[in-house]
Amino acid sequence: YTKMAAKVAEAVADFDNIRVEPRPDVIYEDDFKETRFVDIGSLAWESINALKPLHEEWAGGIELVPTSAYGIRLYQNGSSLVMHYDKVQTHVISSIMHIAHEYEDEDEPWPIQIEDHDGNMHNIVMEAGDMVFYESAKALHGRMTKFRGKYYANIFVHKYYLN
Repeated sequence: YTKMAAKVAEAVADFDNIRVEPRPDVIYEDDFKETRFVDIGSLAWESINALKPLHEEWAGGIELVPTSAYGIRLYQNGSSLVMHYDKVQTHVISSIMHIAHEYEDEDEPWPIQIEDHDGNMHNIVMEAGDMVFYESAKALHGRMTKFRGKYYANIFVHKYYLN
């Protein structure tokens, strides 16, 4: 987390030069403020491997195969995410690590909504350094409220079952 937070801090110091990410289908912005993407190079695989035991423990001790560590994505003011499922082939067990944010008002966070297996919707507010595990190909998830602030930075780690 510390290394990723340092990358975000370095990038936001020169915000306008952060690479623009091709627009994902599930992200909506008011006036098309593209998401930004902080490239972290080998830190992505360092993270995915370091987090593997935590994912496997959360999944009940099942061996998992890492598929991707995506991010660091920076959402911008007005962004929201339609409720969706991720790819069943590669995104069976996933996590979101929240790296940093700059809200307009710290009393108005940007929760993620995740539906559990019983159909109950959970609003989860994440602080920098928090990580949420979920079955992203089975659990409907998104951010139905609009983000209010300059940026909200996450990395997404995905794995699938070995057998």
